[in-house]
Amino acid sequence: MIKALFYFACLAALVFGGVWVAQRPGTIGISWLGYDITVHVGFFLVLLILALFVLFLAFRLLSLFFSLPRRALAFRRKRLAARGFRALSRGMSALACGDSSAARRAAQEIADYLPDAGPMALLIEAQAGRIDGDHAGARRNFDALMQDKDTAMLGLRGMMVSALDEGDRASALGHACAALARHPKQGWLLRTTYQLQLSLREWESALATLEKALRHKAVDKDEGRIEKAVLHLAIADDLPILVSSRQPETHIEAAWKLAPDYLPVAIRYIGLLVSKKKRRKAVSVIERVWKVRGHPELLAFWEQLAPNEKKYRPGQSKRMHWYERLVAVRPDSYLAQAAAARAAFDLGFWGEARAYLRRAEELGPTPDLYKLWAVLEEKTGQGEDAVQHRLSQAAEAPAGKVWVCRETGRIYARWAPVAEPHGSFNTIVWDFPRRYTEADGDETGQIQDGTAAIRIGYRRPSLFAPDVL
Repeated sequence: MIKALFYFACLAALVFGGVWVAQRPGTIGISWLGYDITVHVGFFLVLLILALFVLFLAFRLLSLFFSLPRRALAFRRKRLAARGFRALSRGMSALACGDSSAARRAAQEIADYLPDAGPMALLIEAQAGRIDGDHAGARRNFDALMQDKDTAMLGLRGMMVSALDEGDRASALGHACAALARHPKQGWLLRTTYQLQLSLREWESALATLEKALRHKAVDKDEGRIEKAVLHLAIADDLPILVSSRQPETHIEAAWKLAPDYLPVAIRYIGLLVSKKKRRKAVSVIERVWKVRGHPELLAFWEQLAPNEKKYRPGQSKRMHWYERLVAVRPDSYLAQAAAARAAFDLGFWGEARAYLRRAEELGPTPDLYKLWAVLEEKTGQGEDAVQHRLSQAAEAPAGKVWVCRETGRIYARWAPVAEPHGSFNTIVWDFPRRYTEADGDETGQIQDGTAAIRIGYRRPSLFAPDVL
C-alpha cells in the first residue's frame, strides 16, 4: 500500500512538472567552441534525463564488472557453507544412529567447509570416539573444546561423560565441580554433582550441594528435605570413618527435625532416645509416629519400654494395658491388633487373644498372623485339623510389608541409606514386595540378613536420571 502511494506520488510529480514546463515555454542557448545551439526547454530536460540515465547505467555496469571477483568468492563461500551445514546435519544424524565412521567423515567436511565451526567438528569427533570406545581420543577432543572459553562447558561436560564411560566417577566429579564453579545455578549440574557425590559416598559434600540445589529450586522441596535427613543418617553411620566435628546423635537429631514423618528417621531417633534412657519422650514419639504408620521395629521399642516387671503371672493385666494403649492410638492398625493378641496370648488370655486376632485378620491377613492363629488353636485344644487349616492359610496369605528397594525389588532385613550391592541412595522403602516384582525379570534379589533368602525379580537400576546426563 505504501509503495503504491509512493509510485502515484512520483507520477503526479512528473505530470505536474510536465504541465508546469508546458505552460512556461522558452528556449535555452548554448555557445561553445564557435557553435551556437538553441533548444526548447522541454527537449533540453528530456536530453538531460537521458544523459543521467546513461551515466547511471554505465556506472552500474562498471561496478558489476569490478565486483565480479568478490561476488564469485561470496558465492563460493555460500556454497561451501551450505555443504558444511549439510555435513553438520549428517554428522548429528550419524551420532544418533551410532555410525561413528559417517560421523567422522562429516566432522572432516565440517572442518573443511566451515572453518568457524571447528568446535562442532571436535564435538562430533569426540562423540564418535565414545561410540568406538576410543576414550583417549574423545578426551583429547573434549580437552581441545575446554581451551576455548565459548565451548569450555561442552568440553567439561564431555570430559565428565567420558570419565563415566570409563567408570572413573572421581574424575567425573572433578569435572562436574569445575563446571559447577562456572555455572553455579545450573539445575542439571547441581543434580549431576549431587548424584556423583552420593555414588562416591561423600555425604557432607553431597549435603552442601543439595542445600545449593534447594536454594536454586533445582530439586523438589519435599524430596530435598527427605534427602537431607537421610544424608544426616548416612553421616551418623559413617562417623567412625569420616572426620566430622559433630557427634552421631547430633546428625540423628538434625534428621528428625527435618523429616519427623519419614519412618527410617523416626526409628533411628527413637533408638537414640531409648539408648539415652529418655523413656517418656521415646514413648511420646512412638505414639506420634504410630498414628501415621506402624512398623515392627516400633513394636520392638514399645516392648522394650514396657513397665518393668520381673515376671508376668496369669491374670495379670498391666502388660495387657500397655498394648491396649497402642491399639487405642490407632485401632485400624493390624500390627497393633496382632501385638495385643500376642500379649494376651503370653498372659493366657485366650478369649482376648482370639478377639484381637480376628480384628487383625480383618485389617491385614499375613503369614505371621495365621501362624499365631495356629499356635492359639493348638494351645486351646482345637484339634489338628484347625491347626493345619491355619497353617495352610499362612502358606496362601500374601507376604506382608518388608524393607524393599523400589528400584530393584531386592528385599532387606533392615533399612539403610544405601541399597547394596547396586549402591542406590535412599531407595529402600517399607512396602509390599509384590509391587516391585516383575513377572519376566531375569535377575533376582534376596534378603540381605545372611540367614534367609527370598528371591524375586527386579529391574536393573540406573544411577543417573535422563535429565542429568
